[in-house]
Formats: sequence, C-alpha cells, structure tokens
Amino acid sequence: NALAQKDGKYDESIKMFRQVLKIAIELTGGEENKHESVASVYRNMGVVLLQHEKYDEAKEAFQKTLSMQQGKVDDDTATLYFNLGSCFWKLKKHDEAIESYKKAIWIQVESSGVDGFQHGCMIANCYNNIGLILNEQGKGEEALEMHEKALPILIDVHGSSEDSLILSETYNNMGGVLTSLGKYDQALKRHRQALEIRVKEHGERHPTVARSYHNMGAVLEKDHKWEEALEMYREAYPIHLEFHGAGNSLVEEEREKIEMLDRHVWELRRAFCPHKPRG
Repeated sequence: NALAQKDGKYDESIKMFRQVLKIAIELTGGEENKHESVASVYRNMGVVLLQHEKYDEAKEAFQKTLSMQQGKVDDDTATLYFNLGSCFWKLKKHDEAIESYKKAIWIQVESSGVDGFQHGCMIANCYNNIGLILNEQGKGEEALEMHEKALPILIDVHGSSEDSLILSETYNNMGGVLTSLGKYDQALKRHRQALEIRVKEHGERHPTVARSYHNMGAVLEKDHKWEEALEMYREAYPIHLEFHGAGNSLVEEEREKIEMLDRHVWELRRAFCPHKPRG
C-alpha cells in the first residue's frame, strides 16, 4: 500500500485499504466492536481520499474513525477533526467545517496546549481556515478576528515574524480580508509583510512573490493609486509569465491590467500636463 501511494497509484492504494479494512473487521469481530486497528485503517484511508479530492468518501472515513475513538481527547483526534473540517469546507458545508475546526482547537488545547511547533501550527491553521471560510461568507470582521488569533501563535511558534511561510500566508489572508473591508492602508501593510517573508525564503523570482505583488497592485488599484498599482502589476507579470506561460488566466489578467492602467495614467498626465509627451 505504501509503495502504491509512493508510485502515485491511487486506485490501487484505495483498493488495498478496502481489502485491509475487510480483514481487520473480520479479525476483530465486527465494526461494532470499535477496535483500534479498524479505526486506524479508516483514518489512513481518509487521509489518502482527502489528498485525492474524494471529499465525500474521506468525510465518511474520518467520521467512522471518530465514532470509534470513544471520546478520546488527544492529538490524533484533533487532527481527525481538522481533516474532517477540510472535507466539509471543500464540500461547501461551511457551518460544519467551522464546527469541526473549533473542535480540533479545543481538543488540541486540552490535550497538549499550544506549546511546540506541531501543536501551535495545528491551532493557528484552524483559526486561519475558519477566517477564510468566514470571509467567503462575507463576514469580514469575524474573519479578521480569526486571523488575528492565529498570528501571535505563529510568531511565538517560529520565534520570529520572518521565518515562516505559514506566517506569510496569514499576513496574505489578513490583507485579503482588510481589502474587502476597504481598509487599504492596513491591507497593503500585511501584503508587504507577506512579500518580505516570501522574498527571504524564495528569492525574487517565485510565484508566491509575484502573487504578493499582484495583491498589492489590487489594493492600490482599489485605492485609486493608479501609478503605484501599475508598478506592482509590472513586478508580478514577468514572474507569472515565466512560471505559468502566456495564455494563463492570471497572466492575461495582469497583462490587461498593465495595458489599462498604463493608458489611464497617461491620460491623467496629459489632462494635467497637456504638453508632456507619453513615456
């Protein structure tokens, strides 16, 4: 089974899991006995199903595992609720996803607290995911509150605000929420913080760096700062073109933005300085 997963043979892997599950159920006297070995097979199968975007089946596997956990409060149970929340989120069942993430947080805090890299990241990821869901629902202020809860945990876990790509995602998420709330100066600050981390970790020529430039351009455009927005899109465009190629939707969007803003800036300059040549 492990070799099948390593070789990318997803169907074969799931088939093996189902065979092992059948044997485990028979050897333990039936599923109703809630034996740990059966729960383990369901849990591992759920992870593979989730990785391959079979969200309904993964959800059922995680729910089966939890029904056999008999109220355990430990790290494994917290991870199960996190994975279950991810299934619900992908299935657009937002309330169930939020409930699952909140259970994961509670169990993680009760079992191990927030100390340590793994425990802290788990809780911060839950808060971030809840924030993303709330933002999708148009609940910007509540979403921002969740990201603000994640932020100090991540800074504490990593010891420095400059060392974590996960932290850059949190800054990026906060920037998106603040943009939707019309708080453009604060949004720009968060996107800049994300950019600094990404440049430090990846260098200038990386898709996530380009995405930060793009996001900053979008904020500046909404704030009617056309020249600054144009500059950001011009930073993003060649990087995205290099990695995604011409014809990519994001690349085409940026090309169109550059053409539109370039024309708009030129027209504004001509309006205020009619004798100044273009360029």
